[in-house]
Amino acid sequence: MECLDYAIAKCKDLDFGQLTLLSHGYAWSSTAKDRPISVDDILKEAGDSDDYIDFVTEMISLERATV
Repeated sequence: MECLDYAIAKCKDLDFGQLTLLSHGYAWSSTAKDRPISVDDILKEAGDSDDYIDFVTEMISLERATV
């Protein structure tokens, strides 16, 4: 509920263009149309370190290998 309240307070007075700028950053703009956004790009946009991105990528690969 706290996260929803925060998002509502932050976005309630923004118009479509402002919401688009807020929600369409590096990960969105570096992805081809109609393709999934890569986890790497989401983590880069969030400012995570290369070591952490490599770790998450490896964990995803291991999880997919066991399915």
